[in-house]
Amino acid sequence: MAAPELRPMGIGDILDTTFRLYKSHFSTYTSIALLAYVPFSLMLSIYQISTGFGSQNHIRQLMEGQAVNQPPRVIGVSEFRWWVQPGRFEVAQDAPSPNIPGLLIGGLGTFIFAVVFLPWCQAALVHNISATYLGEDLGAVPSYRRAGPRVFRFVISAILVGLVSMLGCCMLVVPGIIFWLWFALVGPVIMLEDLGPIAAMSRSRQLMSGNLGKAFLLGFVVGLLSFFFQVFIMAFQAFIPWPHLFLEFFVPNVLGVLLLPIQLAPTILLYYDIRIRKEAFDLMMLANAVGRPIGP
Repeated sequence: MAAPELRPMGIGDILDTTFRLYKSHFSTYTSIALLAYVPFSLMLSIYQISTGFGSQNHIRQLMEGQAVNQPPRVIGVSEFRWWVQPGRFEVAQDAPSPNIPGLLIGGLGTFIFAVVFLPWCQAALVHNISATYLGEDLGAVPSYRRAGPRVFRFVISAILVGLVSMLGCCMLVVPGIIFWLWFALVGPVIMLEDLGPIAAMSRSRQLMSGNLGKAFLLGFVVGLLSFFFQVFIMAFQAFIPWPHLFLEFFVPNVLGVLLLPIQLAPTILLYYDIRIRKEAFDLMMLANAVGRPIGP
């Protein structure tokens, strides 16, 4: 796929470009995500099974009319047993106990991947999506290398944005939404402009000035897409006759890699759209391509 023309984009253009990039670079995007999400899903599945939770596959049974004549199925932790019939449960002493070694290994592994490798994966995807949008052919491993030196700042900025947004939500919700919109571009700014967390938050707020409505609508549409994808995954998990409990947890967890580029790409494209509108980024790129500097 040729590099998209650098021009101001509406929401429809951003979504269309997102899916075009996703289609043309599917193997690269999924390779980047799988490098982190396969071991993360492995650790998470070990943790989920070790808690004592069994199959959560009730929807298929209810749809097939098996609920009335089926005995209770264990899906709770330790002493709880839930009936397949909705709204009933009873105490059962024979329910499986948590697997302590599995809890420790799975819990620790899940935590390490969640705070280190998943952010690194997202940062690598930011670099790769940006590169493919600008016409650069960047592989999975070089994307991780390029993102590596900035991962710590990426994590710190995510924590700061989360704290500020939660504080805003405590102030009657609306300020939290505004704070989230202000700092929506912090990730791309850190990765693509090499700024620190505080400077990136200030830069994001500057870029987002006058674009909050557009960002909110774009986020709403992407959120709807994510919601329907999650519903599909839940239905997939419920109706597949899994041969082993581990697969019932592992496969839906790892399928999240399919959605991750679609969640990240619109924000990166919005970043470039705003820079084109406010800073003539397209002219700067054109000038650099012909070797002539351009003033601010």
